[in-house]
Parts: sequence; C-alpha cells; structure tokens
Amino acid sequence: MPTLHLTLLGSFHATLDGEPVPFSTDKARALLAYLALDAHPHRREHLAGLLWSDQPDEKALHSLRQALSSLRKSLGDTDFLRLERDSVQFNPSHAQVDVHTFQTHFSAALAHSTEKAPNIRRLKQAVACYQGHFLNEFYLSGAPLFEEWASLQREALLQNALTALSRLGEYHERRGEFPQAQQIAHRLLTLAPWDETTHRWLMTLYANDGQWPAAQNQFTTCCRYLREEIGVEPAPETLTLHERIRYAAAQNSPLPARVPPPAHNLPPASTPFVGRAAELDQLAASLAAPETRLLTLLGPGGIGKTRLALESAREHLGLYRDGVFFVPLADLPTPAYLPGAIADAVGFKFFSSEPPTQQLLNYLRARQLLLILDNFEPLLAPEHHGQAEDLLTECQKAPALQLLVTSRQPLHLRAETILEIDGFPTPATLTPADANADVDALTFFDQSARRVQPRFTLAAEYADAARICQLLEGQPLAQ
Repeated sequence: MPTLHLTLLGSFHATLDGEPVPFSTDKARALLAYLALDAHPHRREHLAGLLWSDQPDEKALHSLRQALSSLRKSLGDTDFLRLERDSVQFNPSHAQVDVHTFQTHFSAALAHSTEKAPNIRRLKQAVACYQGHFLNEFYLSGAPLFEEWASLQREALLQNALTALSRLGEYHERRGEFPQAQQIAHRLLTLAPWDETTHRWLMTLYANDGQWPAAQNQFTTCCRYLREEIGVEPAPETLTLHERIRYAAAQNSPLPARVPPPAHNLPPASTPFVGRAAELDQLAASLAAPETRLLTLLGPGGIGKTRLALESAREHLGLYRDGVFFVPLADLPTPAYLPGAIADAVGFKFFSSEPPTQQLLNYLRARQLLLILDNFEPLLAPEHHGQAEDLLTECQKAPALQLLVTSRQPLHLRAETILEIDGFPTPATLTPADANADVDALTFFDQSARRVQPRFTLAAEYADAARICQLLEGQPLAQ
C-alpha cells in the first residue's frame, strides 16, 4: 500500500509515494483533512452538515457521496477510506500527518515540564514540524461549521507552537546562544506579532549581543505595530527597556544576560559527532522522566559510551540550574577517592571537620545537577565491598541530582535505568553504488580516514571500507 503524506500546517499539500495528489474540489481537500485529523468513524449526516450546511439534507448527502467517490479516485482507490453505509473512517496505517507528528513531539517534550526540564530533542522536533498556521489561507464558502472547526484547531495548534517556541528560545538564551534565540523570537513574532512581551525579549537579545541598530529597529517595529494595528501606545516596560538599551549603546556595553551561562566542565569535542540519533533520543527521554535518577550507558570498551554521554551532556547544558559536570574515573584507585573526584568536578571545597562524603552530600542535596560518571566499572570490583554503590545510593537522596554513568557492567542498584550501547549500524552490502548511503559506521570511517589521509575518498574504497565496518561490527574505537 502506498504512503500518504499530508501537510496541514501551512499550505495544504498531499502526496502519495512522493507524487502530488490531485483533488477535484477544495471540499474534497477539506474532507480528507477532517477525516485524517480524527481517524474515528464519522456519521455521514455529520460530514454532510459540516461541509454542505447550505444545502438540504438529501442534497448534502448526495454531495458527500460525490466527494467521497472523487477522493477515493484521487487516492488511487486504496484503503485509506473505510466507507460504511452510515459512516466514514480514515485508515491512518500508511499515512503520515504533520499535525499528528507535531502533537506527538510536543506532548512528549513537555510531558513532565512541571517537574523537570523539557525533553529538548522532542522540543526541537516539534518546532521543526510547525511550518505555519493550520490550513493557512484555506477557506470554504458555504461551510461555516467546517470553518469554525478549522479555526478552533488553528488556535489550539498555534498556542502549542507558541509554547514550544518560547521554551526552545529560553533554552538557547540560557546557553548564551543569542543568534539562535533571536531566530526563535522572530518566528514567535511572525505567528503572534501583537505580543509586546516577545518584542521586548527580542530587543533584549539584540542588546545582550551588542547589536544596537537591530535593537532600535525592533523597538520601532513594535511601536508601529501597536499603534497602527491595535491603536495603543507601548507599555511603560517597553519604554523603560528602550531607555536602558539607549544608555548601554552609548557606553557600547551589552546588557547583561538575564541568566548566567550554564556551569560545566565538559571537555571540547575534538572531532564532529557522528550518528547515534536514536540513542540521543533515548537519553533525552530518560533524563526528562522524573523517575530517572541513575542512568547507565552499558557496553564494551571502545563502543563509544563516553563520547555519547558527553554529546548528550552538551545538549542538556542550560536545562540544569546548577550545571552539568563530567567526572572521569578511569584513574581512580579506589572508591574512597570518589567524593573528592566529584567535588573537584563541581568546584566544591571541603571546609569542616565533618566527613567529606557527608559534606558533599549536603552540597548536592541543594542543587539541580547532571553528573556524568565516566568509566565506573573499576570501582565495582569485589574487593571494594560496594563502597561506590553505597555512595551512589546516598546521592539519590539529592532530589534534583541525576547521574549518567558509563560502565562495562551494570551497577545492580534499584534505581538504575540501563541503556545498552551497540556499535554503529553497518552497511548491508559491499556494492559501490551504495557509497552515498547514510550509514553511521561508514560516515565515521570516512571521517577517521580523512584525518590520516586527507585525499581519501569513500567512493573509491567503498567495498574495503564497508567490509572493515562489518568485520568490526561498527565499533568506533576499532576503526
């Protein structure tokens, strides 16, 4: 069965296996949109009244039958429509509807937002899905009930989009990524140009970055819109901010950020990160869940646990109030040194006669942190009598502390969540025609080879490279 892609956010667009779907009328488009958005059975009388309320009942039902017949032909007489004597239902099994994708990502991103920071990867995916107002510039004459339904859908989806954009913009602002935050603010104003709070936020972002003309232009744009479109003057807060920006511009002194940059000690990445999208999605989902206190990346040496943990940690900068910290443990001789290693990483100094472990625990209890404990398995040796595990158990009493551990063996603690890490996906064939395929193992091999041999081309050596990746089962360190 072919795959139907239905775009309802922005301009209406439908494709069947990549080919545009022809429609005889706008009401056929509207009927498909309505059925696809709510894939439950709908009584024919309801659908006829929704789209042909300006016609007598019998004529409206006749118009519905004609539209359904036309729609079935447009969809290639496939099984997308289940037509019963009294009802019509859309079959979503081979359909991708952008509204559903947006709503799924949005709900997952903010599922635990009252207790935790958002799932940042799902939030970005939701924002990427929202390409415009629902059924933008799509209007049906003689169908006021459909127009009312579409208007309600449009408003609800818009509010979700504004929430998602606001949360993503705040994330970039906390990270000191002012250009990205400015782009988000512009998108917000495209969708809701009347929002004076967003105008002020964008002015502030420009002033944080020392972009004085842009900040002044944004103030002018805000004032013009408020006066010409709404008939009001700017709020006192906007005028006060404008004066602050003018003063800062005269001193050429950027406004201080509303929040300090996120604290961290993460080492810089020496090479571009490759692949692992599914694992990063799983990590983001686990860290966003309130029940996750201890998450272990489990896998053999050289599989890429440390690099994956660091990449996820970088994505989560700005989501933990007191920072994200990396604690390397490979050279730690015994668990007795673990409190000191954690204290060094987070910048805590022991200061009293109280036992160091208790001082550290008291410090951690008051903070919202993500700690990456790397190479934990040496501390699990039997001769250490569970000292390291005992410390982690105590750490879990800190209510806003999360531990991300890399290890070759599980910790066997009650609160532990395990994510097993395998090698990169490897090429299925050795055919040179597949050289441009997006396969993580090959991408990593190509990147590594070019560092040693700048003239290396994957296409010329594809069969050998693919075979090496297969033999090594995608293990990064072995390539």
